[in-house]
Amino acid sequence: MSNVIYDERPFYRTIECVGTLSSGGEKVDNLQIEIEYSETKPDTIRGTVIGSAEDSARIMRLSSGPDEWKLVAEDSRGGGEFRLFSDTVAVTSMAMMWNSDQKPVRPILRFELLDFRKIRTFSKSQESEPRRLLYFLDGPERPWEGAIQREISDGGEFIYQNSYLDLDLRSPLRLFVTKELFTDQDPDDSSTSLRTHVPMLGVSTDAPEAELSTDRFVERADQLLEDVLLLMSLGSKQWSVWFASQLIVPGNLIQDRVQTTSRTVSNQEPAENMVPVPPSDALDFLQTVLPRYRDFRREGCAMKTAIQTTLASREEDYVESQFLSLFTALETLKNIFAEQEGLVTLLDQDTFEEMRSDLKDVVREHIGGDENSDLRKEIYKSMFGLNRPSLQSLLNGMFEKYDTGIEDLYPQDKKSTLKDTRNNLVHGRGAPDDTSKLTNEILRLQALVNRLILRMLGWNDVSQCPPDSRKSRLKGCRA
Repeated sequence: MSNVIYDERPFYRTIECVGTLSSGGEKVDNLQIEIEYSETKPDTIRGTVIGSAEDSARIMRLSSGPDEWKLVAEDSRGGGEFRLFSDTVAVTSMAMMWNSDQKPVRPILRFELLDFRKIRTFSKSQESEPRRLLYFLDGPERPWEGAIQREISDGGEFIYQNSYLDLDLRSPLRLFVTKELFTDQDPDDSSTSLRTHVPMLGVSTDAPEAELSTDRFVERADQLLEDVLLLMSLGSKQWSVWFASQLIVPGNLIQDRVQTTSRTVSNQEPAENMVPVPPSDALDFLQTVLPRYRDFRREGCAMKTAIQTTLASREEDYVESQFLSLFTALETLKNIFAEQEGLVTLLDQDTFEEMRSDLKDVVREHIGGDENSDLRKEIYKSMFGLNRPSLQSLLNGMFEKYDTGIEDLYPQDKKSTLKDTRNNLVHGRGAPDDTSKLTNEILRLQALVNRLILRMLGWNDVSQCPPDSRKSRLKGCRA
């Protein structure tokens, strides 16, 4: 079977295979399939089934079931050179009718995959190289430039070396950064070669299989990459993601994974003075905060949620949604602080229950009668709030602990109005008539949340939260 479905595009690859689609207890095998994906960026993974009217009728048996569709395939020559798996088959179109004048074999099903795995296995050898997992990245490159090492080959081309990062990983894993070269031909001119380099993070281990199984190695490497990329995204104020990976077990196995991403990724490079962490400090930042962030995660704290919500707020379509997303991040940080300081409740459970019992007696004294039983129940439920510290007291305590305030973002003698703005949005009074006022509140809240996250992670330099030019604007404007 030749590639007759997809037009050639630079740095896109097509996999031709024989596969089985399944849904629930039903399956359809021996299907001719082509899958197209990008090697150099996250993009839609497209698939097409090519077959006859009989194949179309067989697939129709799957279309009515509620279960997710799955795909298992191997190379089209039947030799088992690789096996491909995906549990994320989303059908986009299906041939429902078949006219006699149409080709006997044609595209009968088109689908998309959120991800897939392609596994190639080999006869085991005695190779002793370390196991490696290579992750191909999308997002800003400037934060990595300080570590990437390159040389010039005899032919005048750049050759990138693996540069290991000095990180406290507390594990048998090592992390390195480099760039991978991809080459292709111009589809319109086969004599023209195309080249591009893609940033890559690699995780390696010298630990033997008996000490660290390959499945566990993959699990720990994936978690490390998630941690590292989230922190670099925070510093750059835009997402960094991996869209493909390759597991290499020397002399035994190669596993490729390709995935789409739900993140809105921009390749705009961060300016030195317009992000919480300047790109020139990014690697020092990662070295400093990664151990603390991983401690937060192991302790069950929601620091990950706070960072993700802060980044995601930039993608909201409306200023009101942006503000509320950022305030959610602030409340998440407040909850982490309350947990750390033992301030989740004001009284221990026994003391509070005794007090609540006395308060119930007071309520019954003032609001008696069977006709008020539902009202009393609502009052009893609301009593639980009496045992929680106020939002403002927790915020004040958090600001004091981390030496982080917001007064420098308002005009002189003007108090913070963030809580009032939040209450107006949540409780129905709405946003200010002047949209610029809410925009300024968003900028203040964003600066405050970034300051808190950085300080809680152990990074003391918050001078870029916000940049001086923006701070001057906020101090000089009408709140």
